[in-house]
Amino acid sequence: MASDKATITRVPFADAAGLIEVLTRDGCVIATGFTPPECLTQVQRDVSPYMEGYTEIRKELFPPEYRWCGGIFGRSDTVRNRWLAEENLNQVCDHFLKTTCTPPGGYDGATFETKPVLAFSVTLDIGPGAQQQPLHRDDYLYFHTHRDLTQTGYQVGADMMILMFVPGVETTIENGATLVVPGSHLWDDVRTPTDQEICYAVMSPGEALFVLGSTWHAGGANKTKDVRRPQNTFFFTRGMYRPEENPYLTYLPHEVLGWSEKSQALAGMNRDTLAFDRTNYLVPSAYYAEAGKKPTIE
Repeated sequence: MASDKATITRVPFADAAGLIEVLTRDGCVIATGFTPPECLTQVQRDVSPYMEGYTEIRKELFPPEYRWCGGIFGRSDTVRNRWLAEENLNQVCDHFLKTTCTPPGGYDGATFETKPVLAFSVTLDIGPGAQQQPLHRDDYLYFHTHRDLTQTGYQVGADMMILMFVPGVETTIENGATLVVPGSHLWDDVRTPTDQEICYAVMSPGEALFVLGSTWHAGGANKTKDVRRPQNTFFFTRGMYRPEENPYLTYLPHEVLGWSEKSQALAGMNRDTLAFDRTNYLVPSAYYAEAGKKPTIE
């Protein structure tokens, strides 16, 4: 049961420094003024034809009350060119996830960096009767272990993921608002949340919830009789890690070639790493372009 004492701080999305400050302190923050209503409407319109329902092959992942659409980065221009192109979002992700190194040897002291990539993008539509998820940390996907930072304070580099949740409707306790444990990003792998440390991320359309990958959270139960709760979810990870969603099967080459370089980079198609994801020494976007120039052999 969530507590009335625990709260999630709200910060205007326009205040990138404020978002970073609260994420550093609490491991979660609600950004107000993230998107206007017309953008939410457009994204729902973009993904609606691709929404899927319960299937036997996915029964271990989703209960019957769920509908979903994966790969929404590729399906919605608004997601790609508005939401995930926001400079303040890039600043937040870069602060926590950008990685640099200065390797010894024959590099003449050069410093290399890799920026965050999109690991996962999905719209989940949670219907009445859906049960609460178990409380969890999403960075378990990468077998991440956690050090106790309660005495030292947060250290940049401790996280390998940032999550962003953008609700499509008014999010209430009754229709399944996300449960979050502020401050749990500082915990080791032994400590688990108590009821008094959990709170609900009650949000209005236009807001966005940011959660570090090390922060305990869970999708809430939809206790209503007739209200569905659509939510757009985005995971970001460090550029040298594999994304959860396979981008090379999710996005078609001719689509990728029509995107901006910034969108290609976020999808991992021209990653700024030393050597990852290359085919014949070309990053995927360059390989797609070269392959398109070659004559087809009958």
